[in-house]
Amino acid sequence: MRAERWLREHADAMYAYAVMRLGRAGDAEDCVQEALLAAIQADDFRGEAAERTWLIGICRHKVLDCLRRRARESAWGDRVRAETDAEEGAFRGGSWAVAQEPWEGARLEGEAARRELAEAIAALPEAMRTALCLREIDGMSTEKTCD
Repeated sequence: MRAERWLREHADAMYAYAVMRLGRAGDAEDCVQEALLAAIQADDFRGEAAERTWLIGICRHKVLDCLRRRARESAWGDRVRAETDAEEGAFRGGSWAVAQEPWEGARLEGEAARRELAEAIAALPEAMRTALCLREIDGMSTEKTCD
């Protein structure tokens, strides 16, 4: 069955994509399930792209839906201000308040560097992680990222 193969071959990649952007395992799992269900229900894969690309595209829409839902359900602006206030002591007037040491991960290569970067992104406050992923990883315009 096509759905079982999709789950076996592509769910891990879809999950990695979703958890990087959402930072919450539960939300990422939900997005992968919703994306696979949508793919099964649509059953309109035409082969114009690789199956994984098509499935991750569906997952991307589910991730964006989740982010929109989070924004509606929380006082997003209050959270952003609270995170910014908490970090204000570290970054002032366009420069670091305390000199920063070079990141040890900068010397890493390949898989080790990717893992370190993923961990650093996951450690960001939610609003910063979301903006970074949408703008720099997904290539969304600044205007759409702000929306």
